[in-house]
Amino acid sequence: MKHRLSYTPERRCWANIKQRCYNKKNPMYHQYGGRGIKLYKPWINNFKLFYEYIISLPDHGVKGYTLDRENNEGNYEPGNLRWADWKTQMNNRRERTLGLRKSLIDYLKHNEKVTQQELADVFNVHQSTISRILKDI
Repeated sequence: MKHRLSYTPERRCWANIKQRCYNKKNPMYHQYGGRGIKLYKPWINNFKLFYEYIISLPDHGVKGYTLDRENNEGNYEPGNLRWADWKTQMNNRRERTLGLRKSLIDYLKHNEKVTQQELADVFNVHQSTISRILKDI
């Protein structure tokens, strides 16, 4: 071990980012690498550089904060990373439900007796997403 950081949360974060961005078999690949999201090239094989950057960011080490991309369409790169709490990160998510809402309304016009779980299965989303959309309809 060169850096003695192999079992740190920051190392797990780096490894998870690489999996989401580059491993097509990772369940989250379509949300990251499949959309073109990448890790800053010098960090791909150099955890120490990644680590030195992220620990220099404000709020590193604050309980409940995790690494977040400020521009959700941008890469994991200098200038686009911050430490943020869960609420901030949830407000920074892509709004996938706009197209889903229209599709759901169309589907319900033709299939009135269907459970939320059945809808979730049809649209390949979590049941809570269906529930949230149905509250607004």
